[in-house]
Amino acid sequence: MNRKEFLKTSAGLAVAAADGSAAQGKPRPDRPNVVVLMTDQHRPDLLTCDGADLVPTPAIDRIASRGVRFRHAYCPYPVCAPSRMSFLTGLHAHHHMVEHNAHRLDWKRRTVAHSFRDHGYLTGLIGKMHFGDGCAHGFDFKLGFNDWLMYLGPKVRHYAGEIASYPGYEKRVYDTGSGFPDIDGVWKDNLSPWIGNVAPNKAVPSELASEDHIDAFVAREASRFIQTYKDKPFFLVAGFLKPHAPFHPPRDFAAHYAPDQARLPQIGDLSRYPKHVQKAVSQFQSMGEETLRKILAGYLGNLPFVDSCVGEV
Repeated sequence: MNRKEFLKTSAGLAVAAADGSAAQGKPRPDRPNVVVLMTDQHRPDLLTCDGADLVPTPAIDRIASRGVRFRHAYCPYPVCAPSRMSFLTGLHAHHHMVEHNAHRLDWKRRTVAHSFRDHGYLTGLIGKMHFGDGCAHGFDFKLGFNDWLMYLGPKVRHYAGEIASYPGYEKRVYDTGSGFPDIDGVWKDNLSPWIGNVAPNKAVPSELASEDHIDAFVAREASRFIQTYKDKPFFLVAGFLKPHAPFHPPRDFAAHYAPDQARLPQIGDLSRYPKHVQKAVSQFQSMGEETLRKILAGYLGNLPFVDSCVGEV
């Protein structure tokens, strides 16, 4: 399928979804169920379907082989929340007014979930979307980090140790980008109650079993949603966290990428970058080579793990 055929097909699906006469009942061929799978901080040049061989991504490769792969696609904003809100609203950040991860989408702003719901679709969101508040923004069914943390129970301390494992974070144990906490500002002065009560994980492997990671939780619950509501027209977004930090993959995935073999990129001449980029690079370099190698090894281990979760769905 080429780009022109893709756009024609997409337009046809949109018209079908807007057909009020089909608003009730089982899905029809022209009213398919829609599942959106999102990974986070996923480099496009680390996909084996794009010719890379460093990290295997067989599940994502299967999706690419059966559909359309945009080789020149760009996110609309360089940080998480604004980019995601653009995905949901179809607007640039300076229009939906979420221009920082601490900003919140106006509850009156319509999203794609509202549009699907208006035309008879059940709308579901499982996993990360970085709303930062309790508003569902058009989703009828919603499971997020808080639900996963309740599932973890006492094992949350292991995740708190992962959040605290990077320079500076041990003083806050607070990272809403990693869903800790899911609602920004819920802890006074943005200081976690885990401060002083958690041991930072200084190794690469996670202390959590594979099935206890947020991505495995999202895969299970997304699969359950699909099976439960397969006879209804539905729109589902499954938001995986990985390969985003914390860079602590399950032990069997971490075993494939040793920190001492991780090849750090060559920065080159910093003067060719804008000042704010130079500052960010300097901050990362100040962590030291050993820490950076662990981070890279953890990232590379996160990738095949989240691919396996995509495969489960």
